[in-house]
Amino acid sequence: MQGTFYLGANTPGGFFSYYGELDRAAPARKYIIKGGPGTGKSSLMRKLAEAAEKSGESVEYIVCSSDPASLDAVILQSRGVCLVDGTAPHTVDPIYPGAYDEIINLGGFWDKEKLRGARAEIERLSAAIGDSFKSAYRFLAAAKGAHDDMRALLGDRTDAERMTRLAARIARAEFKKKDGARGKIHRRFISGITPVGVNHYLDEDLASFSRVYAVMDPFKAGGPLLSALAEAAAGAGYDVVCCHCPMAPAAFPEHVIIEELSLSFVSENAFHAFSGEAVRRINLERYVSEDARRQNRQKIKFDLSLYRSLIGRAVEYIKEAKTLHDELEEIYTGAMDFKKVNSLRRASVSEILE
Repeated sequence: MQGTFYLGANTPGGFFSYYGELDRAAPARKYIIKGGPGTGKSSLMRKLAEAAEKSGESVEYIVCSSDPASLDAVILQSRGVCLVDGTAPHTVDPIYPGAYDEIINLGGFWDKEKLRGARAEIERLSAAIGDSFKSAYRFLAAAKGAHDDMRALLGDRTDAERMTRLAARIARAEFKKKDGARGKIHRRFISGITPVGVNHYLDEDLASFSRVYAVMDPFKAGGPLLSALAEAAAGAGYDVVCCHCPMAPAAFPEHVIIEELSLSFVSENAFHAFSGEAVRRINLERYVSEDARRQNRQKIKFDLSLYRSLIGRAVEYIKEAKTLHDELEEIYTGAMDFKKVNSLRRASVSEILE
């Protein structure tokens, strides 16, 4: 899938990773970059992506949930190759060293004495960054509690069966069964809770799609609909990208993308919406009991307001962590021999694209 996604997310349970998806997306070769912050990992990936796109190749960009301006991985789909930042929190280590995985070590180009001399500051900043993320995750957990309370108020008053029937009707209209094997389901995040807020790539990634269903889902009740659509598409033989919500990363998909059909189903709520032209808009409020909504209107309003506020506070802590991380990067950047890094970068890009 060409576009921009996250494979890791800041969630109520801490950092959540779908980095295992890389081995499915890049079955031929995986290059793992090791090195400290500010040592040139993201720049290396961006140079590779730029060179690949210049030659006409399709590139999938995986951005960092702690800094969307930074890359965590790039995937060259036609080659089955990826380049990934293998450092924490999404530590990636070789599975089959040499046979499949290759390590690119940028740690060989830093001044060890400079870094040893800055150890106390590195430890201080690293600890402060960790504390900021712990606070962020506590607020995300509290936000989840507010959302869970809202869902409890609605209880079993959401008509999942009607949503499943709607999914079946849409599937009959949109998914002509192909000959051959079942399609694959890939996992991604297309939105992230980041230092710049709840950041998403719906508009960019789906700009060229001919058919986008916009699903208005203020209560996040659309899991049964989207899951059924994903299963129906895969069952008909199409590869599917299921994009999950960072607030419930292992639960139902929040968006479903079928690139081969130029078709997608996008959930809309207070944090993200598709600004392009939709072929159909589905309001899932009508599948949630009107009586339950009316009887609990004030409680639901309070929970939604609290939910947004708590996520906003979590964002402030993630922003604080980003500021501290920038200071940490400056230490490492000042200890790097970038002439050698650039030489390795050119050689690596040449080797991967040869």
